[in-house]
Amino acid sequence: EWADGTVRLAGILPDGSPAPSSGAGQGATAFIYTHNAISQNGSKVFFAAPLSTPKGEVEDEADLYMRDDHGTATSGDDTTRQLNLSERTEPDPNTTQAARFWDATPDGGYVFFTSREALTDDAPISTAAKLYRYDTERPAADPHNLTYLATVGDDEFGPGVAGVSDDGSYVYFSGASSDSASGVAIFVWHDGVARQIGGVGGSDTLYLSLRQWKQPINVRVTPDGTRMVFVTEGTTDPDDLTGYDQAGNCPSGDALVCAEVYFYDATANGGAGELSCVSCNPAATPPAPGADAGFAYRFPSGQNNTSSHINRALSSDGRYVFFSTPERLLDSDTNGVSDAYQYDTVSGELSLLSSGTNSSPSYFIEASPDGRNAFFVTREPLLGRDPDTAFDLYDARVDGGFVEPVVQAPCSGDACRGAVSAVPGAVTPASAGLVGPGNPKRPKPPKPPRCRKHEGKHQKKHCTKKHSQRSATRANRNHGGEK
Repeated sequence: EWADGTVRLAGILPDGSPAPSSGAGQGATAFIYTHNAISQNGSKVFFAAPLSTPKGEVEDEADLYMRDDHGTATSGDDTTRQLNLSERTEPDPNTTQAARFWDATPDGGYVFFTSREALTDDAPISTAAKLYRYDTERPAADPHNLTYLATVGDDEFGPGVAGVSDDGSYVYFSGASSDSASGVAIFVWHDGVARQIGGVGGSDTLYLSLRQWKQPINVRVTPDGTRMVFVTEGTTDPDDLTGYDQAGNCPSGDALVCAEVYFYDATANGGAGELSCVSCNPAATPPAPGADAGFAYRFPSGQNNTSSHINRALSSDGRYVFFSTPERLLDSDTNGVSDAYQYDTVSGELSLLSSGTNSSPSYFIEASPDGRNAFFVTREPLLGRDPDTAFDLYDARVDGGFVEPVVQAPCSGDACRGAVSAVPGAVTPASAGLVGPGNPKRPKPPKPPRCRKHEGKHQKKHCTKKHSQRSATRANRNHGGEK
């Protein structure tokens, strides 16, 4: 573990010695991912030791430990404690048995694990696996840290904890069915009572139904634990789950049954609970060939399917369920490939997120906690700003999305000239109403000058202006009078 710039070994045993080998949860491998192996604040780490394989898997059961507060606690309590210690008045005569970590609450307050050992006085003595809840908030020396929840059976694949509520009051798990015809069933534990909510078939469908419950890709539980959604191949037995026959040509399973999405409401029917299939064909006909439904889709990256993110296929209040399926669940879904769907558990309304008409598949990816934003990928250009047919991420948003920009289409030919203006009518000249002195008169051209001859030897022609009588009289006056 790394904290505040310091790297420490977390796999420390209660006596202070390092474990010969250790792994968080059930082991950090690509196929075994376990919830909350580290508390949200990082103070508690739950690990198994010693490991049974060199690759870090916990294929077999091991002892379960909790490392608290980086080993620096000063309360006098052990900073590493073993969780699968017996609290029985009389020890189990079948000797000590190891444990398997399944889940914990986000704050690390409760830890859920199974062991074949009877660790409490009310746990039956048998070789079957039993489910326990450990309270980490109590002192290590407290004799009542453990609560026995249920005996979950002895199947070859083992039991599986599907999910827990944030406060640890609800626990969903699989185990031996009370009806032997069903084989394995799904249970919910609450207020000290465990009840069966549906069978999931025999051993032929256990792999995808239960084995993958060891990784939380197929189960979602609301924070309060009252609702759960899960994916299972189920069974062809009409007495199991909701009675829907999941037989179809889906070769991913051992029995060619198709995976479907189921929703459970623990508060329905006066607290008796209700299970429903949200992805099953509404016509009650078996699924179409290859019509596996689900909500965990991982895009390939090179040679690997890389994704460690657990999406929100169920809104926090349990109202909205999101999934993908190639099955035609609505008349508007006409493309015969996968589409993204939303199911409203309050109104019972099923609706498409993708168009349902494009020839390429679409997949649900993620949703906001309140379910008002659902994200899916599609090749279809659903908006004008999407210029290609590559996979793109879209947000289906309650009350609409963003305003689309206005795109002007390019013009060609006569369309580029614009609109033709109207022909103007006859207009009265503006000068018609003008009042003024009128146009000026054209001036007369001046008369040519008059020429006269002077007498004398050398006669020359002189040209002079013809003066009027007034002009002559004024000129003589200026020169001293007339001569």
